[in-house]
Amino acid sequence: MSNELIKLFETYPDKPWNWYSLSSNPNITFDIMNNYPDKPWNWTGLSYNPNITFDIVNDNPDKLWDWYGLSSNPNITFDIVKAYPDKPWNWDGLSYNSNITFDIVKDNFGKQWNWTGLSCNPNINLNIVKAYPNKPWNWNGLSSNPNITFDITVSYQDKPWDWYNLGCNKFSYDEKIHFIKLKKIRAKVKVWKINRYKLTLLIKTKAFCEWYYHPENIGGIIAKRRLTNLFY
Repeated sequence: MSNELIKLFETYPDKPWNWYSLSSNPNITFDIMNNYPDKPWNWTGLSYNPNITFDIVNDNPDKLWDWYGLSSNPNITFDIVKAYPDKPWNWDGLSYNSNITFDIVKDNFGKQWNWTGLSCNPNINLNIVKAYPNKPWNWNGLSSNPNITFDITVSYQDKPWDWYNLGCNKFSYDEKIHFIKLKKIRAKVKVWKINRYKLTLLIKTKAFCEWYYHPENIGGIIAKRRLTNLFY
């Protein structure tokens, strides 16, 4: 638990906390919750908490666990799912679980996978999508997938990209990309009929800004030059 949150929580334990948010907060551990057993901990929120392990779930079978939340929890692996087939695993939640690989999906095609969840799962990339074109991939979900790059969106302009999700996508930028890459992007944008609103959504992501303003990239170079001209 972070020091600041400890101070707040222990100083003001009786304040109107949002107990769902607090329970799902990754700074909250099960030990902390046990130290305050009189508090109205939210078991749905706890089910999403990445500090919750399946041992904790097994030791507390009487609690109101949310099996969608547990199924999507990164501490749950498919080995655990197979070891406890009697549990009410939620296949929608498992589809979003970062431990689920497409090999697992292929071995269990008969299960009720959520293809929106699989489409945005970080273990899915465009090579898999192209290799299995008959599967019901969801382009809204793919627009949120961190493996999507600008080049991919340019190469597949005809696909129904979700521009809101692309605007929220953190993307997996390579920090070493040279500013020539941005020139290439600009050239493609001129050819690609894209309106300013869509482009704004794309470039407003935190990851894009961190990449663009990196000292080795064009945004960082321009910023440094302007600061130099301003103070010298």
